[in-house]
Amino acid sequence: MTDLYSGLATLPASCQEMTNGELPVEYSVITATLNEAENIVELIQAITFQLGPMGKSFEIIVVDDNSSDGTAVLVRDCSAANPHVRLVSRPGAQGIGSAYLTGIQHSTGRVVCTMDADFSHPPEMLSQLLEAADKDLLVLGSRFLRRGDFETLWYRWFPTRFANLWHSFVLRSGIRDHTNGYMAVKREALERLLDAGSPLGVRPFDRILYCLALVALAKRTEQRIVELPTKYVFRTRGETKIKFGRGVRLFLFEWADSLLLALNL
Repeated sequence: MTDLYSGLATLPASCQEMTNGELPVEYSVITATLNEAENIVELIQAITFQLGPMGKSFEIIVVDDNSSDGTAVLVRDCSAANPHVRLVSRPGAQGIGSAYLTGIQHSTGRVVCTMDADFSHPPEMLSQLLEAADKDLLVLGSRFLRRGDFETLWYRWFPTRFANLWHSFVLRSGIRDHTNGYMAVKREALERLLDAGSPLGVRPFDRILYCLALVALAKRTEQRIVELPTKYVFRTRGETKIKFGRGVRLFLFEWADSLLLALNL
């Protein structure tokens, strides 16, 4: 498997040129898709609507893992009409964490943001996340700062809430939500975090819950973190990629993972 982390250090950090000769942008919003044809066009439109009035250059990177429902075709059509949109196609499903890192590798933004493609991460929060990240913060969209912000199935709510209480206790992070995945950070700050994890064998984007490891590394490097209250709505269109059995395995893994992170870091 290609070492995705080695590619990040070669990416433009400020004013280098893109491969197509264009100047790098201020904000890169990255989403990963696997059969998201029901959502992706509307999501691209929503992101464009939110970022346009900010007056900053931006790009929307869609990393598609060989969707069978025509998602990539729809993104190509969008990119023909919307110059902010770029498609990165991969030959198959390799994990959402690696998809986001691939998107970061193909992006040029001074600030990068990761968000889900199913509207569980509200596009209307983008400007707040990006502006906060501009202040050299690791910014996390949190489902647990306000009552009622985590709208999901009951058997997902309880384990997710209790797991995050465990993470906060074990890592002494002071963070309420380590696992939402709605994240924004300056590229140079992200590079520092990955560099800090590399000699310790901590590779955040090898995980589904990459923000958990990023928080642990941020604590180790004294990178400032801020959480912003962010409403989460369980998808209404398309099919969830984490079924019940996989969710149980992921729950057990993340409990162990935060303990290992605490011991290693």
